[in-house]
Amino acid sequence: NAWDTCEVNTYIHQVNENRFVVFPNPANDNVNLRLTTQGVTRVELRHISGALVHSCAYNTSLITLPTATLSQGVYVISVSNDVGTERQVIQIIH
Repeated sequence: NAWDTCEVNTYIHQVNENRFVVFPNPANDNVNLRLTTQGVTRVELRHISGALVHSCAYNTSLITLPTATLSQGVYVISVSNDVGTERQVIQIIH
């Protein structure tokens, strides 16, 4: 029986905690970022083509970016601070 030779993989991959959470995704009028780190954070929003749409430094844990005037499509949000840089992909739909 094939099930008699089944091996169980007990390895658990450690995943680092995200530096930020994006919601809602997909976004319409606004996209919110909840930062899990403290201090000054640079936030960049780029269209998937690489065009920079927004760049600003923040010193708060909740950021709301207006997206109503942006074209529908896929964007990349980058959050950078003294810990490093993390990116997440979002979709904007209208």
